[in-house]
Amino acid sequence: MTYLIQQILLCLAATALFFFALGWLTGRWRAAKKLADGEEAWRRKMADVGREEDQLRGDYDAESERRIAAETTLEETQAHVKYLEASLDDTQTRLKELVESLAAQVGAYATLQTESESLRERLAELESETPVTRHQPQ
Repeated sequence: MTYLIQQILLCLAATALFFFALGWLTGRWRAAKKLADGEEAWRRKMADVGREEDQLRGDYDAESERRIAAETTLEETQAHVKYLEASLDDTQTRLKELVESLAAQVGAYATLQTESESLRERLAELESETPVTRHQPQ
């Protein structure tokens, strides 16, 4: 009877060992499948991140180019504004000179007009004092 119990226990131990090994292999297979699925998901995610990085890098490069172009335009505009300010200063100086010249000419014209008026009055007085005789050709 001990022999039979030993044989039964041995069979039970062998069966337990077999099913333990089978369970271990099945678990390993499942884990390998999960690991492969996880690696595939990781690769897809990294590919998405890579594409997004490329898109962001392209956007950054485009924005950098636009910023550089805007800075160049700004510098050109600032230089043009400085030129226009200098031109405005020159124009204002010239305008001031012209206004002063015009004021002097208006003053001179007023003086000449006053003198002309006084000369006309004087001429009128002289004509009224002495009769003008005309010489007739003979």
